[in-house]
Formats: sequence, structure tokens, C-alpha cells
Amino acid sequence: MSASASPLHGAPPNASLWALLSGKLRLLRNLPRSTAEGSRGRLLAFLLMGTAVWAGLFGASLWFFRKTLALEPFGEILLSKLLGLTFLVIFAVLVFSSVIAAFSIFLLSDELSFLVVRPIRPHILYSARFIETTVYSSWMVILFGLAVFLAAGIAASAPWNYYAVLSAALLPFSLIPPALAVLVVLLLANLMPVHRTKELLIGLGVLAFVAAFILFRSLQPERLLRPSSFGSTMEFFSTLKAPGDYWLPSSWLSELVLPRLWGQDGPLDWLHVACLLSTAVGLFFIGAWTFRWLFSRAYSRALQGRSGTMGEASQKRAARRLQRWLQAQANASGRLGSMRAIAAKDALILMRDTVQWSQLLMLAALIVIYLVNFRYVGAIGRGGVLGPMGLHFLNLALCGFLVGAVSVRMVFPAVSLEGRAFWLIKRAPLGMHRYLVAKALGHITPLLVLALSLTLSSNWMIGSSTLITLKSMALIALLVLALTGLGVGMGAIFPRFHVDDVTKIATGLGGILFMLSSILVLVAVIVLDAYSTYHFLRLEMGFARAFPSDFWYKASLSWAGLLLLTVGGAALALHLGARRLARSFR
Repeated sequence: MSASASPLHGAPPNASLWALLSGKLRLLRNLPRSTAEGSRGRLLAFLLMGTAVWAGLFGASLWFFRKTLALEPFGEILLSKLLGLTFLVIFAVLVFSSVIAAFSIFLLSDELSFLVVRPIRPHILYSARFIETTVYSSWMVILFGLAVFLAAGIAASAPWNYYAVLSAALLPFSLIPPALAVLVVLLLANLMPVHRTKELLIGLGVLAFVAAFILFRSLQPERLLRPSSFGSTMEFFSTLKAPGDYWLPSSWLSELVLPRLWGQDGPLDWLHVACLLSTAVGLFFIGAWTFRWLFSRAYSRALQGRSGTMGEASQKRAARRLQRWLQAQANASGRLGSMRAIAAKDALILMRDTVQWSQLLMLAALIVIYLVNFRYVGAIGRGGVLGPMGLHFLNLALCGFLVGAVSVRMVFPAVSLEGRAFWLIKRAPLGMHRYLVAKALGHITPLLVLALSLTLSSNWMIGSSTLITLKSMALIALLVLALTGLGVGMGAIFPRFHVDDVTKIATGLGGILFMLSSILVLVAVIVLDAYSTYHFLRLEMGFARAFPSDFWYKASLSWAGLLLLTVGGAALALHLGARRLARSFR
């Protein structure tokens, strides 16, 4: 499809930007009134869990910032540096998520085949796609980032103009990453196949993240929490600057917001205001011009990448392999044989899906960085910000969060990845409950190995006792059981068989609900275990000679609650998921 022959060129301009966006807005407006089964319940659960997680993030940030400000004499400087680092991290996350969203919205969306043959001017189509990319990639990051910024303002007793400047500056700041992403996507899609480009960018994102971590570790920020190194801390402040301090949008945002945080009433820094506004507007129009001349060829290459047929020799080889596999499964009789077959199929799909592997590489990089860096977390406890109990539960929370992040990419999409071939599962002599149990058993082993390895290594790094380490491993094992059952069950409750992209499945409404649910389960596990762990640590550290008289009674109640939450929650999720599949596909 050449640029001159594109339906976007020379078409009568009948469609408007509002016409393209109104359909999306109607979907959002009608969501509370949807008559589909469970729609209102899903929305209500999403709002309640989202509010709970936002409130938890706000409370934790407020507590941490107040602790930071109490670290005299450098608490204010440290808080400013932490907020500057937060702006930088948010900008990096927005760039990465915008690139992924731009690929899907500009080149891989199913509705594009309908839109490109309609009388739509190129700049109208570009503007609609750009707005959708911006909203899709940034709403969650900005929303939960606001909890951190609000907590910083309250902790520092910031005046009203801090909140006003922050709210106004976030708009152009959030427009820069999607504008950059559209340029990158259109340019690269004209050079190589779209799917390969997406995987390449994910790999480059992993390398960039690792490089940024190495740079951050070279600054040794843990020195800030050592009272004996106050002299070197002042030297550290003079060198603690983000890379490219004067050209990164995160630095412009910091220069605008941080003076207002500390009540400085001087004139507004119009230089950085101009930098934010001109960069956002300029990149938007450069992207529009690039879209006009490169979109047709990029979209054609995306269509070519989707269609691919197997040759005759490849079809014969695939048929022979399928026949051998079916024969092997027929020889494996009984319930365990059918469940083992499902687990083996999932393992083969995981090995062949390069998109999942590329995302798992990023998660693996996060895990390695976590283990390499965790020995420095001990400085937090020695610096007085956290005690031994806080350090123990911080470790448990971080391990649980990593397991949840892996689960939302591996476990939750497991049912939806059956795709349009799910009717084969329905035709098989296998009940839906056994099918979901097989899915859970197939994913629980690698997650359990990962979680236990993380917990054992991190507890060893912070010097936990053998008893506390074993207790942490038992807790994380129960958490893995709960998250696996919850992921498979919620994946069956919110199936998306028409979507073959694991990223879209994980970032849909069901995936977000699962991630929020996993955070709430993690918090509940920590709360239920807090009583017994507190008394174990008091005994080990010599603050108590014996347990309280009613310790075993209260500890037994908390452990029973843990078992009910984890085992019972997993079983309930699998039961509800099986009932949902059986009812929906009769």
C-alpha cells in the first residue's frame, strides 16, 4: 500500500475527531449500565480494590516521607532527591508503556481495518490514536503517582500552589512519552517487521533498565542512612544528579514543583514551563507529519506480518508431531494423565511464544537486580528508618510483589491463551474444575521455586535467623498457592479468548483486578502474620524472656486465618472460575 494509494489520502474529510473518540467515551459511560453478566460487579470490585490500594500507597508514602524528614540534618534534601528520582522513574515507565501501547493502537488494533478505508483525514486519525495511546499508557501511572506526590505535600506541609503547579505541569509531562513512542514505532515499523520490532524494543528496555540500575548503584545512595558518613553525604548530594539533568523532562518537572514543595513564593520558572510545553507540542506535530507519510507503509508491513501460512512440508511435520503427542497422551490414562497433558501443552506454548519470553526476561532482570541490591536494604534498618520487624515484612512484601508481577504475566492469561481453540477443551472428557486445577498445578511449581529462592536468598542477605527464614518461606509458599489459584480462577472469570496478545490480556480489566487483588492478599497475609512474628523477634532479640500467656491461642487463630485466606481463597477462585466457564460456554 503506497502513500499515494492510501485511503487516508484524497478522501473527503467527513469524519471528525469527536466521531472517533465518542465511541470510546460511550463505552466508558455505558459501562456502569451494562447488562452483561457480572459487569457491574466487576466495576464495583475494581473501584473498591483500586481505592484500597491507592489509600495504602498514600499511607505508606506519607509514613516514609515523615520518617525521611525526621533524619536531621538532611531530611529535606533527601526528600527532594527522592521525588526527583520518582519523576525520573515515572517518565521511564511512561515511555516504555507508551511504546507498547503505540504498537497495539497504531498498527495492531483490529479496528484499524475498519478505520483506514473510511473518509478520515490523516491528522484526525493520528490525533484520535494519539489520545487513546496517551490515556491507555498513562492513566494508571499518573493516578498512583498522585498518591506519592500528595503524601509528599502533606508530609512537608506544602502550600496550595504546590498542588496547583504539580497538576498543571503533569499534563504536558504526560504527553511527551506517547509522542516519542509514536515516532519510534512508525520509524522502526518501516525498517523491520512489527512483531520483531516490538520484541527488540522490549529487549532494549531490559538493557536500559539494567544500565540505569548500574548507574544508580554506582552512586551508593545507602550512604545517606549511615550517620557516621555525614561528611561524605554532603559530597554525595553535590553529585547526586539524574543523567542528563538539563534535558530530561523529569528534571524540568522537578525544577517547577520542588521549590513550591518547600514554600518558595518566587516567580514561576518560565524557562522550564516553556521546555515542557514546547517539547510536548513540538513532538505532537512532528509525530503528525511522520504519521502522514509513514503510516501507510508501516500498517501494510504490520498486515503482512500477521498473515503467514505453513508450507506443505511444515504441515506434514506438524501433523506427525501432533499424532505422536496424541498417542502419548492416549497411553497416559486416568485423571493425572489428562492433567499432565494440559501442563505439558502449557510448557510448550511458553517455550514457543517469544512475546512471553521477552517479558519474562524483563522480570528476570528485575529479580536479579532485587537480589543483587537487597544486601543494601540492611542500611535502612541500621539507619533507624525501619526496625528488624519492618525489615522482615519489607522483604516479604517485595518478594510477594515480584511473585504477583510474574503471576499477572504467566498465570492470569493461561486460560485466555487457549484462544478460539477453547472449544477443544470443552469437547474433551474433562470437567472445567479439573481443567483449572491442572492449569494451576502446571504454574505453581516454577512460581514456588522462584519465590522460595527469592525468600531464602534475601533473608540470608539481611541476616535473619533460621527460624524467621523458615517462617518466611512457609508464608511465601502459602502466598504462591493463593496467587496461583486466584490467577487461574480470575483468568477464567474474565476470559479474553479473542485476544492473542498476552500484554493486552494482562492489562485488561480482569488483569488489573487480579493485580489489585494480589496486593490485597499480600497485605492480608502480612497483617495476619504480624502478631506471631512480632513476638518471635522480641524473643530472639532479648526484649522478652517468654511468650505471653495467650500467645499460642492468638497465634493459632492467626495461622488458621492464613490457611483460610490462602487455601480457601485459591479453592474458591477456582470454583467460581469453573462455574463461569461452564455457564458461559454451554
